[in-house]
Amino acid sequence: MLSGFYHIAENSRPVALAGSDGIVPDRLFREPRGDSPEAHPEAIGEAGREERRGGSHSPGVDPVRTLMESSRMIRSAIERDGDDHSMVRTALYETSFKYPLVRVDEQILLGSDGNVRTTRRLAMVADHVLVHVPRERRAWFLDQMEQSQQMTVRKELDTGEHFLVAGQAEVGLQTIETLLHGLRHEGVVSAEPDYLRFASVMPDDPDFGRQWSLHNTGQSGGRADADVDGPEAWAIETGNRDVIVAVLDTGVQYDHPDLAANMWTDASGDHGYDYVDDDTDPADVTGEKNPGHGTHVAGIIGAVGDNGRGMAGVCWKVRIMALRFLDVVGRGADSDAIAAVRYATDHGARVMNMSFGSPGGFNGDAFYRELERAQSRGVLFCAAAGNGGEDKIGDNNDLFSQFPANFALDNVISVAACDASDNLGTFSNFGAHSVDLAAPGVDIFS
Repeated sequence: MLSGFYHIAENSRPVALAGSDGIVPDRLFREPRGDSPEAHPEAIGEAGREERRGGSHSPGVDPVRTLMESSRMIRSAIERDGDDHSMVRTALYETSFKYPLVRVDEQILLGSDGNVRTTRRLAMVADHVLVHVPRERRAWFLDQMEQSQQMTVRKELDTGEHFLVAGQAEVGLQTIETLLHGLRHEGVVSAEPDYLRFASVMPDDPDFGRQWSLHNTGQSGGRADADVDGPEAWAIETGNRDVIVAVLDTGVQYDHPDLAANMWTDASGDHGYDYVDDDTDPADVTGEKNPGHGTHVAGIIGAVGDNGRGMAGVCWKVRIMALRFLDVVGRGADSDAIAAVRYATDHGARVMNMSFGSPGGFNGDAFYRELERAQSRGVLFCAAAGNGGEDKIGDNNDLFSQFPANFALDNVISVAACDASDNLGTFSNFGAHSVDLAAPGVDIFS
């Protein structure tokens, strides 16, 4: 099981890299602190959550559970996790995701009243791990993989520092642990599961509002001036086409009449990259589970303004770079998110929007380091604080971390959602120490 981000099971068999002297930084293989709320969510009362029931909300959904219910389970196992009241169930699923074999770890608590509840679900690619190797060790690492009888490089990311390493044996519940054991070497910066991230939930009502978020006169039954003061801002500045904003999402409908003039384009005429299908067409692939999440986000940011058509974005003039790493169901792997961040940084993006996250509180060392690298280049990240689970009530990010919003980096702005009455949306996560601000996020027209 993976009770922590890089936990190594004692019964997995190591297949070490040649020349390993056993020097491995402790930060690579750590578990949550036993006294932390993440490790013991039962310590958090319901009183605070009850206070927030009854306001504006959107459908509660656990994207990991949705993945489980829509996939075929191949095998599973359950084992005790420290005491008689805590267990971890590990299951292997065949899915429709880009990497079909997905593993899900569920933390299960047995209450004193006899009730059983799942407190955390982690989803990760089951048959490879994400490895970060310094550029100067790349040749050494590839040589090690070439000689290995147990591991192979499935893919080298365009960053030149990250690799997806798979095993050569049949995939099982302990494949990840076995691979991580084999990668314990001082020449490896980090080795970790390739976690799945999920798009933030978007309301699906076709009439879910006018643009109260830009100029609120109370037209949606809310409070006048509970908005971002769009007209006041536009009197000063309507945007700048020198600014590139990357949208890491399900893609963008770049030929939309209200977006086309504001799309970023490279020398080849491409508007970004598609990491789901590995091609240069980042079009938003819509479907029952994706009504156009990335296009919706792009419209809020930069729909052309003052053109007598459709709606206006916050920025009337801007260049939107489309980076598709979430599939039609809204799922994406950390490895693709890292590649997208590197692409955007190296192609001049100044701001990146991340309306996605992880419901299980796992961060990812390689993902963190990539955002840290972008910070050194002046890049700003706007990350969704996230939505609550199936109870439709937002969670406290101070207690239940949501990444990338919870990354402790100065260039990451964690954003909660407020409604037309200037109240926090009841579905929105919050946190006095982990969330920076709230912005209109309930019934937003785009």
